Amino acid sequence: MRTVLRDAEGYYEEKKSRFIANVFRVNTEDDVLWHLQEIRKIHYEARHHCFAYVLGRDRLKKRCSDDGEPQKTAGAPILQVLDGEDVTDTLIVVTRYFGGTLLGTGGLTRAYSKAAKDGLANAMPADVRAAERLRISVSYEDHNRIRRFLDERTILPAEAEYGERVTLHVLIPSGGCDDGCEDSSSESEQFRRTLSDLTQGRAGIEAEGCVLYAEAEGKAVLI
Repeated sequence: MRTVLRDAEGYYEEKKSRFIANVFRVNTEDDVLWHLQEIRKIHYEARHHCFAYVLGRDRLKKRCSDDGEPQKTAGAPILQVLDGEDVTDTLIVVTRYFGGTLLGTGGLTRAYSKAAKDGLANAMPADVRAAERLRISVSYEDHNRIRRFLDERTILPAEAEYGERVTLHVLIPSGGCDDGCEDSSSESEQFRRTLSDLTQGRAGIEAEGCVLYAEAEGKAVLI
């Protein structure tokens, strides 16, 4: 599974016509409708708000719209951009401000495609994986030792909280988002045993369930 990690914008201009792409991560068609309504409010002077979206892990729920542009010059090129990156749960809306010069079908197709590509790149498409999330409570004395241990492994520190003890939330990657956390169970057990040995049983470890995440800029982003 692959999706975008953040909302973003893209831009393309040709012969004074401006094409503004807005990219959103969405989960349902209601989300799609809400974003479309908001874009139409923001760009109320524009005549065309062309869009495409893909939903679901299987990417089977798709739709695109030319919103008054010549058939297959806007919505279809935007959808092709989504298909080219193999992303899902993603909506791209490209708003056009007419610059006074007709671009022709080829020009429109190119412009909508380029704006959509720019917006999608800014939205940081990334592969989504499954991981088991663990909550670890350790003393400050054990904290540095645990941190060194984590840095040497494929364990992803998600966040830390500092109070009377240090609480770490870590992710143990599994095989893929369709496999749940089954593939990480053996690694999780080994991780727990090693952590207990390193702290002589002082570390508190609590399972927080299976989560989906992606890696971006060296950090784990929960989906």
